Amino acid sequence: MSTPRLKTGVATLTINRPEAMNALNETVVGQLSAALDVVNADASVHTIVLDGAGKAFVAGADVKFFVDKIRADAIPDIVTFTADGHTMLNKLESSSKTTIALTTGLALGGGLELALACDYRIGTRRTQFRFPETSIGIYPGLGGSQRPARICGIPAARWSVLAGNFMDAQTGHDLGLVDSSGRCSIG
Repeated sequence: MSTPRLKTGVATLTINRPEAMNALNETVVGQLSAALDVVNADASVHTIVLDGAGKAFVAGADVKFFVDKIRADAIPDIVTFTADGHTMLNKLESSSKTTIALTTGLALGGGLELALACDYRIGTRRTQFRFPETSIGIYPGLGGSQRPARICGIPAARWSVLAGNFMDAQTGHDLGLVDSSGRCSIG
């Protein structure tokens, strides 16, 4: 996580783990949660922009973390990580600031769930959304089974979550996942 950049009321929070495609782990979730506390408390900030360093916005949760914890029989650590992820996403979703996810690159699983907690999602020609969880027999555990239905309706949510399809920015826009009013979509 990079230090928040502030420019004329806009705080940019950059997830900075490009070597891991900005995958969410305990450190990233903790740093992002702390950064949200800082910018949410700053009266000079009116907009929070989330972006990712490198080729991905956030390519999901760090799968190695889960595998390592399961092998170590440390399931409570997974429960804590998930609870901390929900807390962080709720800080983002309930922020009084305008929140924007600049999804340049991959936004998969937890990364898409992070973007969906924002008020607006901006896509680019490099944007790729996907919920890969169902293809490995799990469900999107950080709000991916609720936020899509609230944002774009049950039929579009069902198609995106249960089918696990890749979606470019235009498809995301057509479904209502990329700024549901269409004002911020970049094709």
